[in-house]
Formats: sequence, structure tokens, C-alpha cells
Amino acid sequence: MTSQLPPKIFDHKVLRNCRDRSIANFHNYNFIHHLISDLILESIIEQNHNYNDILEIGALDHYLINNIRHKLPKSNLFSSDISSNCMKLDDHSKKVIMNDEFIAFKEESFDLICSNMNAHFYNDLLGFFIQSYYSLKNNGFFIASFIAQNSFSILKKVFNVIEVEKYQRFVPRLLPTTDVKTAGMLLQKSGFSDIVSMIEEVNIDYDDPKNIFLDIKNSAGSNIMFDRSKKFITKSFFNDICQELEKNKIGGKIKVNLNIIIISGWKK
Repeated sequence: MTSQLPPKIFDHKVLRNCRDRSIANFHNYNFIHHLISDLILESIIEQNHNYNDILEIGALDHYLINNIRHKLPKSNLFSSDISSNCMKLDDHSKKVIMNDEFIAFKEESFDLICSNMNAHFYNDLLGFFIQSYYSLKNNGFFIASFIAQNSFSILKKVFNVIEVEKYQRFVPRLLPTTDVKTAGMLLQKSGFSDIVSMIEEVNIDYDDPKNIFLDIKNSAGSNIMFDRSKKFITKSFFNDICQELEKNKIGGKIKVNLNIIIISGWKK
């Protein structure tokens, strides 16, 4: 009896292209990424631990790894991303272009592995946790963040109204996500101990519905699912979505919610 790999949901060739395109303008749309980076850095420093070799997986604009460098200047820093354009943005860490799902380092290479706002795009979250575990030295620390269940509630509601009720169809447009309890169970199953998991709630108010989609696109958050529609969104469909979002304003604002899991554990 052979074990089966999880079905592939996300197309990482499309992810690489999205990051290649968006990274030049990412500095105008990186506020959530930086907010969560700051929380991850705070958690790392709170451990009061000696990290000699550090890897950030999915570095994007290298904000996190550069802040780690300032706080831990004697550490040996590595960064990776699937996008070669992202890798051009940093001159301080040793850089590796790799698909984040397949960690291209030997076992017991790092004292700290961190990943910010990447793992919601992984086809095999458990596999990523296991690889991270084996890439850590004994007494190594792992911390990651990713989008959690029940995010983008207003978009799910509006797409259901327009896509299903008006057009009588269903097209996957919002990524499937996991919950904090499941994430903790997977990290424990991977071998980690002293696991801490939390949800950071981020709420964003928009005046113009079009800006929601600009933020998603330019923060490299476009739809990369294999089952996504390959057709261009028509102007009439987009206008229908925007009009429905306008109807759902509260106090003159469209309120978009993000639940973000921040999870950490130790290799003992």
C-alpha cells in the first residue's frame, strides 16, 4: 500500500509569475506583510535565544530578514523565494531561489526558520512543517504566519450573491484556508513541541471597492489555484461585484477582514 500525496491546489508557476510582476510595486501594498513581520520579529526576540544560522522562507521584499539582521547582527542569514525578482532586493543575506514547498538545504542547517504570509499557498502544509523540522538543528525555533479560515468574509458573501445567484455558476476565487486548531495539530504531528498558535485579526476599511482588488493583486495575492477560471473577468461582472460591495458598506466603508495564524514551535 503506497501513501498518496495531497492533491495539488495551487499552481506555483503562477505564484512565481505573480511575485515577479508585483514586487516592483510591492512597497505600496505591503502594510499587512510588514505588520505581521513585526509581530514575528517580536516573538523571535522574546525567546532570548542564540540563533547562529537563520533562514527566512518566502522573503518577498526581505523586510523581516533585514529587521532580524538589525536585531541579531552576528547571525548568519539566508533567505529564499520562488521569485528571482524578489531575490534581487537584498544584499545582506545568502539568497536561494527555490519553491518554498521544497526546502533546498540539508538536515540540521538552521537555528531559526521563519516564514511570513506564505504557507496559505502551500499544497502540503504538513510536508512543509516536516521539512522545516528536519532542517532545524536541535533546540531550533520555527515560526510562520499564513491566512486563516474565515478571512475575506465580505468577498465570499458578494461572490456567492453575484456568481451563484445571478450567473448560476461557481468558480473558485478565494483560496481555501485552514483553522488555527488544525495548524497546531499539524505542527505537533511534524515533531515540534512547546507549540504556540494565535490568530491576529486585521480589519481594513475601503471607500472604493476597486482598491480591494488592487491591494490583492499588487501584494502578490492573485488567484493561483489550478481550478481558477482561465477567462478574463468581464467588465460587467466586475461592475456587478463592485456594486454589490457598495451595497454592503457599513458606515460608508467596505469592511474586509483577515484572520492570520502565527504559529511557532521548538525542535527539542
